[in-house]
Amino acid sequence: MQMTLRFIVLLFGFLVSGLHAEGTPVGTAIANQAEIAYAVNGIPNTLSSNEDLFVVDRIVDVRTSWQDTESVKVAAGDLKRVLTFVVTNEGNGDDNFTLGYDHNTSSDFLPTDRELYLDDGDGIFDPAHDTLVTHISLGHDHNATLFIVANIPDDNSTAPNKRSWEILRATTESNATAGADQSDVVDVVIRTGTDADTGIYEIRDFWLESHKSVTVHSDDNATHTGTRVTYTIEYLIGGHAAGHTITQVLVQDNIPANTVYVPGSLTHDGIGQTDAADGDRGQCDGTTVRVDAGDISGATHHNITFDIRIK
Repeated sequence: MQMTLRFIVLLFGFLVSGLHAEGTPVGTAIANQAEIAYAVNGIPNTLSSNEDLFVVDRIVDVRTSWQDTESVKVAAGDLKRVLTFVVTNEGNGDDNFTLGYDHNTSSDFLPTDRELYLDDGDGIFDPAHDTLVTHISLGHDHNATLFIVANIPDDNSTAPNKRSWEILRATTESNATAGADQSDVVDVVIRTGTDADTGIYEIRDFWLESHKSVTVHSDDNATHTGTRVTYTIEYLIGGHAAGHTITQVLVQDNIPANTVYVPGSLTHDGIGQTDAADGDRGQCDGTTVRVDAGDISGATHHNITFDIRIK
């Protein structure tokens, strides 16, 4: 009896690109099995191959990225200025990372009191809600926003246009698996174990400065109902003021709760201002003090004063 044998080979399983599918979680089982359809003397049959199985290894891959769109402009003496970074776990498993801060020694000046904060999720630095960190944990394909926060020195090193390069570094706390690969064992493969990016502080040529102070008028040297308080708001051009002008300066200050504005007490550069919105620079509606200071130039120094009384 003559026998004829016809084979049609069909492959079933996952189609993968290389050994590790992009984004496939660590430990995922990749199964593959061939099914053979054939006929003997016209009678159809099937045959299944053995199942080949391997598990996805753990890929460690971290990325650090500076988020500010340009150098962060600062002034000499500024406090708690912020550089924003994002650290991303691009690996396929959860991981822990050690965070490090480096200062590029070729910088023009050295910020002080450096701290590193983990953002609470709103993308805005707020020391009351953000957390000081040295380590973070991230799930796969997750990221975290981090803030380098530093003070800018007030000395001769902070001349206009001087720069400081500040580096955030994230390093995996995982160790690579040594030895030959085994298909049924999850190995740790480090693609990028450490990554860093650099943010930049840059000293502005000139800037507007403002300082507010308070004077308490009280015979018994105490603040209580009826005590009168004078607020002084000073403003000027900081940095290299000569030859520079800042325009359309508008100062606003809300009257604090539990106090009342003292009518007729508003002054600008020692000149009394009416409370009404009329021809002079100042006004107060009992809730908010407003002074249209206009343009200021060079090294001129200006001040606004007004009084409140505690209820």
